[in-house]
Amino acid sequence: MVVWVLWTLVGTVQNPLTCKPKTLYNTPTLTQGFPILPFHTPLTEQFRLFCHHNAITDPATALELFAIFGGLDDVIDPNKPLETLIEEHILVPYKQLHSLITHFTGSNPLYHKVLTGVAQGDGRTAFKRANVSLAEGIRAVEAMSEAGFLRTEACFKNPDQERLSFTLPFFRFWFAFVSPLFKGISQGDYAEFSQRFAQQKSEFSQRTFEQLAQLFLLESLPEAMSVRAFWNSSLYVPLVITCKDKSTLVGTFKHSAQKMKKSDLSALQALAKNANITADGYVLVAKGGFSSELKNHPNVHLFTLKHLKLLMA
Repeated sequence: MVVWVLWTLVGTVQNPLTCKPKTLYNTPTLTQGFPILPFHTPLTEQFRLFCHHNAITDPATALELFAIFGGLDDVIDPNKPLETLIEEHILVPYKQLHSLITHFTGSNPLYHKVLTGVAQGDGRTAFKRANVSLAEGIRAVEAMSEAGFLRTEACFKNPDQERLSFTLPFFRFWFAFVSPLFKGISQGDYAEFSQRFAQQKSEFSQRTFEQLAQLFLLESLPEAMSVRAFWNSSLYVPLVITCKDKSTLVGTFKHSAQKMKKSDLSALQALAKNANITADGYVLVAKGGFSSELKNHPNVHLFTLKHLKLLMA
């Protein structure tokens, strides 16, 4: 089995294993150096290709698998247990994948620390998590953005503040769980990995769900011009949508299986007020659906995990 991760990012650098580049799911290879988003394949297109490539039709299954394997040009069997798939496609071929990734990172400890800092958080506190200085962090981000690993997202109302995310979901999984535990994994000992992943498994796909939902809203709301988040030292607003008529929609997510209720909307309204964001309407995204009182509420757009099926078509 040959697993390909990075070759959709690079056209001029050849694979050190076979020197024969192959593209992600037969999509065109980029040809100019090490591109970053938006020149890289958009996440929604990655998701669609991933679902088609692996014949996945259930949105929940698609999200869980894409958050881990998104970017691997390999056939993922959705009928197998998740832990079995991770072992087969990531842990067993660890040395191959490690060789491909370090071809671009140069095994630079600073780069790996910052990439792990990004992977284990929401991208806003990567330097603190990595315990590196601002200058070191900026240097690492510039190098890893140039190499195609990272992209940035500007804060609503304050574009000088940015958070970091990975261009491929697989990169995030690798630097969250695999790279930090390389000693045991490289020797075939997966016990520590299994323990850590079991502790964080239920939350891991949340960030990918939010990213896909943001892009889905940008595509599906005709009035939407941009979708961002807002944050400062004390507040975080997950969704701020700027519309063509200069109105603003504010939104939030609920990741649990419980339905969103009117109290969740009230909390969002209070959050927008505290953030000094004038909301002309609201967007609620919930995996578990909504209470009947929300379904009839004016000026509220409702979306569930099932809406991601539109991205799979």
